[in-house]
Amino acid sequence: MNLARASTPVKTKKPTTESSWVKIESMRQVMLSVVATQGLVFIVMVLMFALLYGQTSTPVLVAWFVVNAFLSTLRWWFLRAYTSHSQPHQLHDRISAFVRYAKLAPFNGLIWGLSIYLFNETASPNIAIFCLIIVIVFGMFSVSNLSSHYRLMRWFIASYGFGLFAAILAHIAIDQNFKPDTKQLWFLGMVLIFVFMLMRVGERMNQSYIRALALQFRNNELITSLTEQREAALSAVATKNRMLASAAHDMRQPVLALDLYAGWLMDEPEASAELAPKIASSTKAVISLFDSMFDMSRLTEGQISTNLSAVKLVDLFEALVVQYHPIAWAKRLTLRTRVIEGEVFTDPLLLERILGNLLSNAIKYTQTGGILMACRNTSHGVRIEIWDTGVGIALEQPSVVVREFHKGTANVGTTDGFGLGLAIVTQLSDLLGYELLLKSRPGRGTVVSIQLGKLL
Repeated sequence: MNLARASTPVKTKKPTTESSWVKIESMRQVMLSVVATQGLVFIVMVLMFALLYGQTSTPVLVAWFVVNAFLSTLRWWFLRAYTSHSQPHQLHDRISAFVRYAKLAPFNGLIWGLSIYLFNETASPNIAIFCLIIVIVFGMFSVSNLSSHYRLMRWFIASYGFGLFAAILAHIAIDQNFKPDTKQLWFLGMVLIFVFMLMRVGERMNQSYIRALALQFRNNELITSLTEQREAALSAVATKNRMLASAAHDMRQPVLALDLYAGWLMDEPEASAELAPKIASSTKAVISLFDSMFDMSRLTEGQISTNLSAVKLVDLFEALVVQYHPIAWAKRLTLRTRVIEGEVFTDPLLLERILGNLLSNAIKYTQTGGILMACRNTSHGVRIEIWDTGVGIALEQPSVVVREFHKGTANVGTTDGFGLGLAIVTQLSDLLGYELLLKSRPGRGTVVSIQLGKLL
């Protein structure tokens, strides 16, 4: 037999904070920028090598090019690792690839900052100015690319500025024997101002990025919320439409029967004794439909609250037997009970409503045999079970069984209820925090159990 929880599946959504989303998105923006410009950086590096070849110390130029090419290769490798882990479940791998890429940023900034040593006072003035422009533009370009991630940007600027200062100081120490001229001092001051401006501009750009990303997150959350509200509203409308359609369908037959009985009674007044039970039965069917609709509406709108107290199991079972034994007897069904002594802490009215719906459902869908309502004490608390020998329920899709307006296939098109019994039971059980279980086999019967709390 299949065992399934009789409750509507609940979709769970893992919460995402604004700060964590912004961090991940800023990381993604950085990687998108560097992916798009990686090739351009390599071209610029080759261009500088070609311009300075023969204009400066060849061993130093070759060493600069080899180190830069090595760093570019590593960056390309980590970029490829990042882009290859594009699935949501690969977030950890993407972050790892980003961290490895970020560790190269200081070295990248340092090697480009040191590059001015290659052409300072050694290359021709035109080539030196052109290469200086390349280095400056590279710094500004890199800060723009990295500005969405504040820490990575600061690492780059710090190492880039340090490289510029180190190159100038090395030139003063090696080439000028620690005797800088006025031009070198002015150049050093301009570099200081340039690095400071890079840091300030980068900070402003980062703040703008973060604000834009935070706004994007809030907009996404708002869109998601509005979408969910729209879907909920559409679902509510669809539910109301199903309720009205089902009510119209299920009321049609008893109301039609009442009309026929009324016509019969008018034509044959002497048949009142025979018709009275039939009219009463049809009237009860209509009242039952209205009661179910009212209960479902109150549950949906959250108008039912709990009132907990100690309840004697024996008294509860006796009250249910008094109410439902005549109904079972009228169908020539047996209604047996097995109850234990003791009390449970619950809402007596709601629990009686739950068990009453289950008993009514069991009687309704049982043609021969009987119903057993039993309770026993388990390690998890008191369990109440209702057994029947009815048509059974196909549990290939258990959630369908407890959906509003669902009726068993053997009872579709009948007047045997509105199909709200198990739906009401499920919502009341959720309200009380009880677990509802179905165990059934088509043609053999059904066992419905509800797990209460421990005995007092």
